[in-house]
Amino acid sequence: MDIIAMSIEITQLKERIKQLEEAYKADALVAKDIIFDGARRNEEIRNIKSEADMHCGAISVLEDKVKQIQENMFSNTYKECLNEHDERISVIEEMSIEKKLLQLEKETNTHWKLLSDLMPKLDRKPHKCPVCDGAGGFLSSHPNQCIPCEGKGIVWG
Repeated sequence: MDIIAMSIEITQLKERIKQLEEAYKADALVAKDIIFDGARRNEEIRNIKSEADMHCGAISVLEDKVKQIQENMFSNTYKECLNEHDERISVIEEMSIEKKLLQLEKETNTHWKLLSDLMPKLDRKPHKCPVCDGAGGFLSSHPNQCIPCEGKGIVWG
């Protein structure tokens, strides 16, 4: 092989290396974004569950008050009980607890679906580096290691 052909081949290899470096950088940024997005969604799910627990506590308090009203119905007049009952119903309606719980359940299911869709994408396997053909560097007499595999001869993808 003459010097010009080797020079052209080296130039092509450098271009290929540059392309692969850019591709690996882009893949790393995407993976980082997916991981951070998943963590943010997990935090949102925890917040939603916390809010749901808080509403469940409020519901149990309201249920206790309804029981008290039912117990007091025999001692109070029917009209007084109705007024108290109407007040409790208006409190429940103002809080829109049922709607919030349904919305939280729907959002939680959506987040879990998104997370499950992302998980298979993170399952990567090792492969022999296509740039250095698993050697970890270029030419035995050249001391530079392969950049995509960082001299290990293995890439993940």
